[in-house]
Amino acid sequence: MTDRIRALPLLLLFPLLMGISDMRTTVHKVPKSTLVEGTATATLHVPFQTLSAVLCDYPVGASFSTDDPVDFQAVVNDAVAQRLREQPPEELDDFRAIAVTGTAPARCPGGENWVAAQIDLPWPLSDAWQLSQFQATSATTDLTIHYQFVAGSARESSGYWYIRDLGHGRSELTNRFHFDVGFRIPEFLIRWGVNSALPDFFEDIETFARQYDLPVSIYQ
Repeated sequence: MTDRIRALPLLLLFPLLMGISDMRTTVHKVPKSTLVEGTATATLHVPFQTLSAVLCDYPVGASFSTDDPVDFQAVVNDAVAQRLREQPPEELDDFRAIAVTGTAPARCPGGENWVAAQIDLPWPLSDAWQLSQFQATSATTDLTIHYQFVAGSARESSGYWYIRDLGHGRSELTNRFHFDVGFRIPEFLIRWGVNSALPDFFEDIETFARQYDLPVSIYQ
């Protein structure tokens, strides 16, 4: 679940379509800053284990739709993460060349993951890269995946995904987000952008999850 969409929040880059029902959102600017934070919650008609597996798989390359702006994404080992933090590359080709030298399997649920991603941004913005830390904790009927920007050419973003088992093949999905837009934008435009994009984003996740082949290794 985002990103270092480092100049604009990932959620604002998805196409503005109508979608998921039962969605509740809150979004606001942090006073005297370029920071935006908010929460979105919706009921998805997807079993808890399937939805959990889908979000666990996202850092290793799952794409929820053809409109996903993430061009490249992989879990990397500690050595690659340290190199990206201490010697951040200026060129995207250099970033990808470093990232592919040390990919690693996702540890989810449980464990921390370094996730390296390249994001394609629309003109006039420049494409960007980011290194984020993902950590998932789970119980029998819920799963939380925290993500935190660590380094990169995109702007800071952080938050978490929370999945709760509602039974009968349904799950409640919540995304708490906090990101730096990078410049001042009227709050009404931020609200419009987020509230327009989020329903489609959640609907893409639901559609993807319904076609997902659940890995038996994650929940045994």
